[in-house]
Amino acid sequence: MEAFEELILLEDHPVRPMQFLYRLRLTGGVQRSALQVAYARTLLRHPLRTAAVRNRDDGGHGWIPGRDTGSHRHWIEALQASEYPPLPVIDIRLGPGMELTLVTDGKLSDQIVFVH
Repeated sequence: MEAFEELILLEDHPVRPMQFLYRLRLTGGVQRSALQVAYARTLLRHPLRTAAVRNRDDGGHGWIPGRDTGSHRHWIEALQASEYPPLPVIDIRLGPGMELTLVTDGKLSDQIVFVH
């Protein structure tokens, strides 16, 4: 694990998580199956997105490969809101460091949130 990754891990705390939010606003509908395929391809290209961090015997940390279980994808059918539903705090010691939430009303506007 690189020094920057160690810093982010050490500074991560549930009260002030070291997470990044990407909010994309789209007009029109999103095809759920196409989005799932694109997301799966992204995870194949970036395997650390499904990995977890574990303590090593030497006191450091290391990445442990994970697998895509699909549990970190959320599809919410609702009218567009000014605020998102509460987003989970991601603990990369327990599982994947990336989640996908899509909020859609099916016609007018779709909102995608990536958190990692």
